Amino acid sequence: NMQLAKDRYDDLKTLIQLRDGNVLHSRMLFLFWLLNFKALCGATNFVCFEQDALKIASSLNFDTTEWSLDDLCTLERKVIRHNRGYSTIKKQDGEYFKFSNLYTPKNETLINTFSITDDEQAHLKTIISPEEKQRRRAQKRLDMGMKPQTGVTKNEPWKELGVGKTKYYEMKKIGLV
Repeated sequence: NMQLAKDRYDDLKTLIQLRDGNVLHSRMLFLFWLLNFKALCGATNFVCFEQDALKIASSLNFDTTEWSLDDLCTLERKVIRHNRGYSTIKKQDGEYFKFSNLYTPKNETLINTFSITDDEQAHLKTIISPEEKQRRRAQKRLDMGMKPQTGVTKNEPWKELGVGKTKYYEMKKIGLV
């Protein structure tokens, strides 16, 4: 999904801003993943790869004496294969799906790789944990005027009290619930 790759690229840029550009010890990781997502969403190709790598590295205050394009040779090869077209086609449930040669990590991988905190995730669009996703979903429901979900089933309130159905209605009749 090209939009997801673009959003992840944007999220990494946002993460750098959230950290006030202080990514000294993870510049190579940022360089690698920014380039990967840029290629995945079609914003760069193998012709521009070197130039884009230098531009991103510069934005990370990464001097060319501190890293080499050789450090990115595996990614560059994957970008070349990606630009030639998708080569991996998998059949699943009778349908064929095309997969990129580039890296498509799970959110958990990126969160762990960059040690992204819950506070930082609140500012990101797509690189979020299941808990943050659930929090946003709940907030959206509240914003739409829906009542908060409590997990209590309205049609079986006796379960929350730990009593049987008959006992519950007896208690309700005399005003205990």
